Formats: sequence, C-alpha cells, structure tokens
Amino acid sequence: MVSMSMVDVSGIRMTFRAKAFILLIALFFVFGLVIDRAFLSFSIALIVFLACVRGYVALALGAVMRFGIDMPSPIAVDGSYIDVDIAIRNNMFIPVAFLEISIDYSPFIKLAEGSKALLLFIPSKSYIVVKLRFLARVGTHYIGPLNAVVRDPLGLFRSIDVSIGCRSYVKVFPKVSEAEVRKLLLYTRASGLVRSRQRGSGVEFHSLREYREGDDMRRIDWKHFSALQRLFVKDMERETMSYIVFVVDATKDMLSGVYGYTPLDHCSRIVASIARYLALRGDNIMLIIYSEADLIYTQRFVKGAKGFNVISSILSSIDFSKYVEKNTKYSRPSAITAAINSVISSIPRERVLVFIFTSSGDESYKEALLRNIEKLKTMKCNIYVVMPITTAFEVKGLEPWQQAIYRVKVFDDMKKELEFVKKLRRYGVNVVATGPKHIPQTVISIVEQYRT
Repeated sequence: MVSMSMVDVSGIRMTFRAKAFILLIALFFVFGLVIDRAFLSFSIALIVFLACVRGYVALALGAVMRFGIDMPSPIAVDGSYIDVDIAIRNNMFIPVAFLEISIDYSPFIKLAEGSKALLLFIPSKSYIVVKLRFLARVGTHYIGPLNAVVRDPLGLFRSIDVSIGCRSYVKVFPKVSEAEVRKLLLYTRASGLVRSRQRGSGVEFHSLREYREGDDMRRIDWKHFSALQRLFVKDMERETMSYIVFVVDATKDMLSGVYGYTPLDHCSRIVASIARYLALRGDNIMLIIYSEADLIYTQRFVKGAKGFNVISSILSSIDFSKYVEKNTKYSRPSAITAAINSVISSIPRERVLVFIFTSSGDESYKEALLRNIEKLKTMKCNIYVVMPITTAFEVKGLEPWQQAIYRVKVFDDMKKELEFVKKLRRYGVNVVATGPKHIPQTVISIVEQYRT
C-alpha cells in the first residue's frame, strides 16, 4: 500500500470541463459587475461548488492511498484456469465514486475472463472484490499492482495516477500426463530397451542359480524345486542408473507462436514428462534453464520423486517479469555459454547424457552452440540438441481454415528451422528435430540405448 508521503495529494488536474466551467464563472462574474449583482452571487456560488468538488477529489485520493489491497499468489498447473480474486478495502469514512482502476499483469499470461480496466464505486468502510480468470502457462507471472485515478461525478477534476497494492506472483507448474508416462514405460518394456543384461534389482528375468543362505525366499522357483528337489532362485536384470542433464533455452526466441504452444511451453511439458519417467527409473537428473536475464538450475543431480518435484519447481520458476523489465544480463550466445559452464562444473566423472532443448537462431548463436557442444565432448558427454519443429504444433487451437492460412504464413520460418538443423548436423551434432508428440519417445529411446 502506498503511503501518504509517497504521493502528492495536491496533484489534482483540471479536465477540459473544469476549464469551460471556469470560463462560465468568469462570464457570470462580468455580468455581475456590468448588468446585475445577482450574477455576481451566482458566480461566487459556482466558485465554492468548484472548490468543494476539488476538495472531494483530494479527500477521495487520500482514501484511495490508504486502501487495503488483498492480492493472492495462487499456484496452478499449465493449461488450467487461474482464478484471482482481488479484494479492495476502503478503510476511510469517505466514499470513493468514479474510481478508475487498471490492473497491471504480465503480458505473457492471458486474461480469459474479467477486465483489466474498471470503473468502481466503493462505499466508506466497505470493500469490493474484483474477479479475474487467467489461462495458465508454465512459469512465474506477476499480477499487480493496481493503478488508480479518482474523478468527481461531473468529470471536472482527476487525480494523478496512484499505484496501490503490491505485486503478487502466480506460479504455474508444467502439466505431466500420467497416461504419457505409462505409455513411455510400456514402450520401453515392450521394446526391451530397459534390459541391462546385468544381475541386480529389476523386474526382467536374467537367470536361475542355486539357493544361497540369505537369499530372498520370495525369489525361489518352486517349479524347479518340485522337479529337482533342490532350491533355485531367480536373478533379475539390473536396470542401470544414468546421469542425464536437461539444458532448456528460455530466451525470447523460444516464446514465438500461439499462446500456450510456443517452443518453451512445449519443451517445459516434455522435460517434465521425461523427468517423471526418469524419476520412476531412479536416474540422476539435472536441469539448467538459461535466458537473457539469468540461469536457474538444480545445483546438483537429483533423483526419485523428490528429484522430480525439484525439476517441476525449477520449470515453474521461469520468471516472465524479467522479460518485461528488459533485464538483459546475457545475450543469447553468452547465456548458453554460461549454462554449459555450469553443467561442466557440476557433472561427475561418470558418463553423462546432455539434452539441449532450443530453437533456431542466427549465426552467432549457432557458433556459440557448436563451441559449447565441443566443450562438453571433451568431458566425454553425449550431447543431443532437441529442436521442436515450430510449425508442427503452432497450429494447435486454430480452426481448420485458420490452420491452412497459418501454415502458409510460417512456411519460411519452417525452412529456416530445418536449415539450422542441417547446419548442426553438418558439424556432426546429434539433432532431434520433430513435433512435440514424438519427442518424449525419441528421447527415452536414446536414454535407454545409452544405458550400460
């Protein structure tokens, strides 16, 4: 809430109506001096009325500056609706009429219901609730503060713009489809990709051996016992554990396209789904997200359900307010360099599989990408660049005729993306370039074939 010392209460501006009103008063004053003194009395009454109106606006502005604003900070899941109820409390005995409110919120989140600009009347010692509904997308988005302007009923005066309330943040977690995770598990089981050919804990049969003291009785093969009168136990195949790093590009280039279907939106969902699968498999995972503003990452490798929660929380921490504030700590090439340097400083001596989720860029970005891939190769990492083909999914949410027009419009963009893929492959880079539906299965195939 804004304090009185922070705003000049005398900052009241006359409108064109007030200027016309003053001209009318001056006219009556002249008539009073020249024609009839009754006009003089009438002009004085109008002056008093004008002063009262201005005084009301000043008092109402003082009340507005003492408003109590309850701004929630909700948590949501990507693709759902976020209901934001903003309570505005008038703590003074002065009713505030003709209060113009505009609600500031991130341009990267979509308002589905409600209005950002309102004309309100708030009685004394009362409150109203403004209801807004947003369509959620992955990341952290700001809502607030409120910008207020007080006017009098006749529109003669208006106050200066006053910022009231504080900025709150909406945190949106990526949507993970449990059906998609089960589909990935069934796919790897059916294809035999998870078989390691090594004894250990797992569900796939490896071999039979004679019972030894201390073996788990549940693993005894009773069919062999009934036939040979000797105890045998089943050994299972060990499902090996891998070190996997996800590097996600969150620069402005990843935000082009239809709302909710940009490369960044899809990469967030894909990484979350794959991380869920890898958490069930017990792998070690690390996530680094880079943008022009900063780096956010897991600091170390994580695993299991707790590790998945960390990954999901990091994805929901992409701060879109920094795009608006134009806080450009990095250029796109320097951002990926900083991200890869963080990877190098954190990876163990074990073999590491690195997936870089990004989109096409200019020549300087391509050179930076190639340089950093070479640095990772010297650390004996296996690197794959994952590039969702933008036009393969940007048409989602459009009517069939709109999709046809859009495909024509983005044909040149698709050519540019495919040309970028060809350039990377020409330098020997492993590139996964396809639509988002096929990326999880493709990445999981790479991970399972990578296991030893």
